[in-house]
Amino acid sequence: MSQLPDPPTDTPKYLREGLQKQSPEILRSIAVFASVLADAKERSLQEELDAQAVDVVDETTPDGWDADEWDEQLKDSNAPPRATLTTKTIDDRDYYYYQWREGDKIKSEYVAPVSPQSK
Repeated sequence: MSQLPDPPTDTPKYLREGLQKQSPEILRSIAVFASVLADAKERSLQEELDAQAVDVVDETTPDGWDADEWDEQLKDSNAPPRATLTTKTIDDRDYYYYQWREGDKIKSEYVAPVSPQSK
């Protein structure tokens, strides 16, 4: 019998052991399901980001902000270029955050308060 390949190191033990006991047909079926599930989870994460996104496509300065101050706030953030500007409410105050996806996690980076008086 030929040697079986090693599973990815980040695969949980219960999955590694369970998969090694399955027939080729079941493994192919699981592979298709895993691919479809991964696509669905990625879409769900993107939909979550899109639902929280603030429409700032043209990088306009929000009401109440000086254009130079706003540009400085955006430059100071450490978000990647693919990040989406969103608002979050914390303790009844609104804040701008950049959000982006890294793998299956959603990352956030604070930008500024929505109302500059709250700075």
